[in-house]
Amino acid sequence: MVDRTDLAKVNQLYDESNLIDRAIDNFDHGGVIIAMSISGAPLDAPPPPGESSRSGVTLSTTAIAYPPAMVDAIKTALTARLGEIDQELGSLGVTGFEARATRT
Repeated sequence: MVDRTDLAKVNQLYDESNLIDRAIDNFDHGGVIIAMSISGAPLDAPPPPGESSRSGVTLSTTAIAYPPAMVDAIKTALTARLGEIDQELGSLGVTGFEARATRT
């Protein structure tokens, strides 16, 4: 049984899972990367002294010919994250969801 205090986390994980499912489905049906966000440093790294946040850039990829292997690598990472989400949901007591191994 899910602890009521964990409901916000469960909802966040389900939302993330749904977004990842949609992204993979888009790739599987000819979707392309149209923009990238690149952080100035790892997200968990503190900003340099005097800066309130890490600056990054978002750029359009419409003029960039990226290799198909890039999409494959992204799909692999997204699928791995789905497995992590399933484990987190299980550890929070969520039951009755289909295992990812049977959905992919």
